Amino acid sequence: MDLENESSLRNDKAIMLTPKGQELFGEDRHLFLDSEIKTPKDIILPSSLTVPKLFFNPEEQKSIDFLIDLLKPDNFKSCVNRMKDLGMKSLGLTVLLHSLPVLVRANP
Repeated sequence: MDLENESSLRNDKAIMLTPKGQELFGEDRHLFLDSEIKTPKDIILPSSLTVPKLFFNPEEQKSIDFLIDLLKPDNFKSCVNRMKDLGMKSLGLTVLLHSLPVLVRANP
């Protein structure tokens, strides 16, 4: 089987690498197209997106408000110090956020 020409293994999608990415792939960088994508119809540009107003149920909003308050510089510093006092690692905070997917529409 000629894998190079096997249609099920290749498609017309292009992956663009930055110069650093190309450097990391070394000799294999030729596997990626180095052509500039002009205006493909299937790419949504960030400038065409609007930020939706998010609404949360009261319990979730309470948790979000708590997190926003905790991340204020003075409160965060105090929290890190309390973690140190309790013998915990004080590298910072890890927060796992999750939700259902949000439909984002491009501006017409």
